Parts: sequence; structure tokens; C-alpha cells
Amino acid sequence: MRDALNIKKMAYRKWLQLRTSYLGTSEWAKVLGISKWGTPLSVYKEKIDGPEPFDNEILKHGRDQEPVITTEFERVTKFKLSEDPFIRFHPDFPCLGTNLDRVTVTPEGPAIVELKTTVGHVYDTWEESGTDIDGNPARLKTDYQIQVQGQMLVTGYRRAYTIIQVIREYSGTRSHYVIQKWDYDEKFNSTGKYLNNWWDNHIVKKDPPPPTQKADLPIAFPRHDPDTEIQITDDILNDFNTLKVIKEKQKHLAKTREDLETKVKIFIGDNERLVDMDELLATWKNGKPRMYFQSKEFKKDHPDLYESYKKEGNGSRRFIIK
Repeated sequence: MRDALNIKKMAYRKWLQLRTSYLGTSEWAKVLGISKWGTPLSVYKEKIDGPEPFDNEILKHGRDQEPVITTEFERVTKFKLSEDPFIRFHPDFPCLGTNLDRVTVTPEGPAIVELKTTVGHVYDTWEESGTDIDGNPARLKTDYQIQVQGQMLVTGYRRAYTIIQVIREYSGTRSHYVIQKWDYDEKFNSTGKYLNNWWDNHIVKKDPPPPTQKADLPIAFPRHDPDTEIQITDDILNDFNTLKVIKEKQKHLAKTREDLETKVKIFIGDNERLVDMDELLATWKNGKPRMYFQSKEFKKDHPDLYESYKKEGNGSRRFIIK
């Protein structure tokens, strides 16, 4: 059995390296092939090559809002939350691990609490997930549903809560919260076995899984072999001919879309929002000022330093229909 690891004071680089030694529950949907945010091959690459340091304003906002979301959960449910600064591992499958946001004790027993934050238009695209604790319709992204079930599988907890902070840009209330209770689904036991086998077959053996999505192509086929060709098969020929027809239709639709969008933007003019009574239809506003590195000027002023930091990468492969 793999011991739990306290990561509260762990250095960021060490934590990144640690993540190569197990499948975190936030990655399970990717390995199962049902996530929009990653694939089995992208997870494989991170485990073998190591993940790149990554952070952005959305992630920072989520961390900043954790105390606010915690307070709201405690106010509504009357359950006191505690932090759990450990990475915990499955007792039988040490390659499966999880880090819980919060834990609590309810009259039914201990429970996991997963904190999330999102904006309204994104929340509205999430999958329907039953009802919240007040009986209202609720949504939760499939990745998060699998994450919560995985957390229960790893830790042995049999119940969990999710609380989603939903920020609405155009409403009287800046944000509202969706709290949902989850019971462990025993059918998820087979998922743990599948993921353990996937780890043994691919990560341990260093055998990459096959590409399944567009994002996998630069990983699986970064370069072409010059002066090589492959004879098309009947099934791929059918797909290729369908692709040609679709591309021609897209050319026409793209021009129509551009013309219509321009017409609407001209109508909006200097305004920020387009509305129909109280309904927000669209926004057209400036993004935050973007900082960029002046590479040409730097090369001119510091040519030696510029040369020492240059690195050649793979050129992107262009797909051209003849």
C-alpha cells in the first residue's frame, strides 16, 4: 500500500514530478477517452516526458475563490469543512491517486467536498447531472463527475458533495452556487481496474496508446518521412471524398458568417452588449491588454544572447487537398 503524501509545503517542481508517478482523478476522463480537454495519448506524454509548468488567470481565480466557496458551503449545509493536504492512493492500485479539496462530516458519515468555479455561459454547456440539494436541475461536466467518483474509489469514502460557483456577467446577482450530493457508484470499481491495467500496459511498458483526436496528431506524427506515400483504402477514400464536399460547403458558410457578423457588429458600434429587452444576446468588448516579447528588437540589441536561447521545434504539418 502506497503511503499518503503531504503536499502542503511541497515545492511546485517537486509536485509536478510527483504527478508523473500516478493518475490523478482529474485525468481519468482523459484516459477513458471521454474528455474534451485531453486524450489517453496526451496523458501518456505528460507521464513519460513530464508536465510543463502551467498556470493562468482562471486557475488563479479558482484558488482565490476557494475560501469564499468554502464559506458558502458551510453556510448552506451547516457542515464544517477541513482541508486535506495529502495525495492519497488506492490501497490496491498505487498508480491511482487523488488530492481532495475539502472533507467534512455529515450525519450520514464523512464526505468529500469538491470546489469548482466557472462562468454562466460555460456552466450552461455542461451535462445535466440530476438535481441539487434543493431539488433544482443541476449540471456538472462529465470530467468532474468522473473525478468525484474516482476520489471516492481511491479514498473509500461513500459520499461526496460538489459546489459550483457560477459567475454570471449579466445578472443582478454576480454569482450563484450549485451544491450537489453524490453517492458512490459501485460500478466504478471496474473503472479502477481498467485504469490500473492502462497504466501497466502503457506507462510501465512505455508503449504509447494510439491517437484518437486531432490534438494527438502532433504528438503521434510530428514529422513526415520525405518522399513517402501510402495507397488509400476504400473506407478512407469514402471519408476523403466526404471531407472534400464538407470543405466546399464550409467555404460558403464562412463567407456568409463573416458578412452577417460584420453587419451585427456595425449595428452594435461603440456599445459593449447587444440585448433584447432583459436578455443578453452578445457582447463585443476589448480583451485585457496583451504583453508580448519584442524578439526582433532583442535579436538586434543582444544577438549573442538571442542565439544562445534559440531552440528549433517541429514545424506544423500542413494538410492540403489537391
